[in-house]
Amino acid sequence: MILAIDTSTSALSVALAPAPVHNRPIGGLLTEATGDAGTAPVHNRPIGGLLTEATGDAGTAPVHNRPIGGLWTDSWSGEVDPAGLRGRSRIDPRGHSEHLAPLIAALLADAGAAPRDLSAVIVGTGPGPFTGLRVGIVTGLTMAYAVDVPVFGLCSLDALAAASGMPPGTEVLVASDARRKEVYWARYRVGEPVHGDGEPPALALSHVERLDGPHVDRPADLPEEVRALPTVGRGPLLYPDLFPHPVPGILDVDARALLITALARHAAGTDLPVEPLYLRRPDALTSAERAAR
Repeated sequence: MILAIDTSTSALSVALAPAPVHNRPIGGLLTEATGDAGTAPVHNRPIGGLLTEATGDAGTAPVHNRPIGGLWTDSWSGEVDPAGLRGRSRIDPRGHSEHLAPLIAALLADAGAAPRDLSAVIVGTGPGPFTGLRVGIVTGLTMAYAVDVPVFGLCSLDALAAASGMPPGTEVLVASDARRKEVYWARYRVGEPVHGDGEPPALALSHVERLDGPHVDRPADLPEEVRALPTVGRGPLLYPDLFPHPVPGILDVDARALLITALARHAAGTDLPVEPLYLRRPDALTSAERAAR
């Protein structure tokens, strides 16, 4: 199972999906396995989220196949089974630390899964308010470390742009609430649709190319031609006079979009580092920082 977490916006959102169907070892070699193994099989087939059975000509198949040193093999196809994709969200701008762990636990319970069933974790890297964003990233890193699986990061604004529903070739603006009367923003060009494994697509998502950003600014400081673009996020809700062309219904990051977008990029060979995009200093200061002011 693959878990996705985003706490960059007013809504904290989590998603869970089955691991891709095939796991192909890099260089034809299996990663570390428990139990005795003979000749390495060509492919491993996930059963119930665990790599337990092999196809192709093989000797004794290992009971479990897990990445060595937290490194994943090169197998993700970017395809997600829509029937297995689950998500939960809760809107509480200041309750991320309180609600995230119970939300993840409920999502895993819905799927009849446990943390040990995870094969990877994906986290939204923001930009977002310091405390809320840190809660999601640290939780994802901790869970991944505890069960020895890799963790990947994706700019949260990318997931919002991917869900815009605009036709290929359209430019869109993502503007999310940064508080302090500011917005986090980035400009994108929409590409071709991203499809899940089967029809209809798991979500109406598109590949997107980031043209500018992310930045944090007062809405009025954005160039007029940028503010005139179709706009995703809470920016138009908070500043309707400055963002006159809202994309209806897309206010916060959906972790399902984060998961599918990250999988598609990983399959394309894109690096997905876990680097928080805070963009500005936190409101809270240490005693030394306050004394230095």
